[in-house]
Amino acid sequence: MTFVDPEVTKLKLDNEIECWHASAPLYRKRGWILLERNGLEVDVGFLAQLSLGGQSVAVKTACVRFDYTNYDVWPPSVEFIDPCTGAFVAPVVPAIVQTDEGPRNLLVSGHRSARRGRSEPKRGRSTPSPRSLSVTRATP
Repeated sequence: MTFVDPEVTKLKLDNEIECWHASAPLYRKRGWILLERNGLEVDVGFLAQLSLGGQSVAVKTACVRFDYTNYDVWPPSVEFIDPCTGAFVAPVVPAIVQTDEGPRNLLVSGHRSARRGRSEPKRGRSTPSPRSLSVTRATP
């Protein structure tokens, strides 16, 4: 269900992308790389430096797709993707936090209704699903 005019959302996303580009050197130092924008979806890769044979090598630790449908009534949804194909992939590294009940992984690894395993990239989804995680914007 789309209830925010996509043209309004596009203008808001255009502004967010302009802000990204204004801070691009900082994001690059952090290893955050804007890979692609396709309509209301933005793919971002995350890199880390790995020491290999005495040299520092940048390696991809994660790649995500932000879906800005219905932004900013809803926050963007985010899912982990393969940077080469755009298809969903489960995150390699868990996000473990300590809770009163013991360690808990903050990342949703899948749900029977999410129909994981599709090989084609997701495009044009306009309703939230269990596979989407809402995120809030972090300040640099």
